[in-house]
Amino acid sequence: MTRVQRLPTRIWRGSWRGTRGRLWFDRVTLAEAVAEFNRYNHRQLVIEDPAIAGLHISGTFDATDTDSFVEALKNVWHTRAPTAGKADDHNPETIRLVGPRNGPLTAIVR
Repeated sequence: MTRVQRLPTRIWRGSWRGTRGRLWFDRVTLAEAVAEFNRYNHRQLVIEDPAIAGLHISGTFDATDTDSFVEALKNVWHTRAPTAGKADDHNPETIRLVGPRNGPLTAIVR
């Protein structure tokens, strides 16, 4: 007999009517969180620094508020958006994400 085991859901999407378009992340990688944000936004987030793609993110965010998400990344995980959260000069629909200036993070805030 094969045993069926339920795996925990790590990304919850709020219905637009009931929860006003919230995203809940439970230790998802930054790459997964960025992909989820990009589903809902014209302005796209791009991870330019592979060293930060595997950072684990937990939290609740407004699915269409990329500026607040970027600000949380800067304040909590010390990532940088070289254009200070504004659209990239070369492509106004892109926000580039890079790691901290002094090297990759050695600790992740939970």
